[in-house]
Amino acid sequence: MLTLEAREYGPDSTPAEIEAIQARLYMIRPGVVMYREVPAPSPFQIGLFADKLRALTAGLSTYAMVMDLTGAKPPGGRCREALREMFADQHALAHVAVITGGNFIINGVAKLLLKNSGVRNMTMCKDEADALATLAAR
Repeated sequence: MLTLEAREYGPDSTPAEIEAIQARLYMIRPGVVMYREVPAPSPFQIGLFADKLRALTAGLSTYAMVMDLTGAKPPGGRCREALREMFADQHALAHVAVITGGNFIINGVAKLLLKNSGVRNMTMCKDEADALATLAAR
């Protein structure tokens, strides 16, 4: 599997790069999606995630998400808009457990962006184990 560089990927991405981006969004178990943000988010990458998220959650009445932002830099304005659009379309999303690794800036951006996108149930978590425990308890 290709390791993604810390750069924004766009429509000129190779098939291997697109596959590596899409591999970061997957079902951990039924009803729980893992979202591992790329090092440098881009509107193109978010569009790939949105398409895959729709496919993964099609037919689900409800689902939860673990969102790992530990390796990502804060998204720029175009990325924030693409993320708002993606999450506003996720009516079956019941809860998001966000992992920021304690990064104060990413923590604040994630809270604001998700709330502005209509996500009402979220928990900020220190690591993946904490996020999974949070979702198991709900």
